[in-house]
Amino acid sequence: MSARPSVHPTVSVFVFDASATAVLLHRHRRSGAWGQFGGHPEPGDATVRAAALRELAEEAGLHDPQALTEAPLAVTELPGFGDCVTHVDHAFGYTADVARTPESPEGSEVRWFPLAALPAGIMPDLPERLPLLARAARTAPLPRNR
Repeated sequence: MSARPSVHPTVSVFVFDASATAVLLHRHRRSGAWGQFGGHPEPGDATVRAAALRELAEEAGLHDPQALTEAPLAVTELPGFGDCVTHVDHAFGYTADVARTPESPEGSEVRWFPLAALPAGIMPDLPERLPLLARAARTAPLPRNR
């Protein structure tokens, strides 16, 4: 049996409103913290972008490929857990209507938050990362055939 690699790719999807001043977060099932959508790519995912879209559909019921940035907004090394020493996270942006809060197919709580008023219990790295990702999302290209 081979050992699991110590570095794993992950995908994150940061769902912003059109002005990138509000973010859609969900309460993580295991930790109870508010965070972005995402996870590990699976064998059927052809690209990290495909993995991001799959994770977003599974966790938030959002699945419009034209609303997902063409490329990651950032690629960041983050600490892993368990057998995984490091995650290399590919953070994509997604634009959604703040007037509509989707229901999670997985049953987790999903809510919009203004970037200026993030919730208590948010994942510890997000208050620092969110403003940078929101700024990148405002200028990131979406797929051309939108």
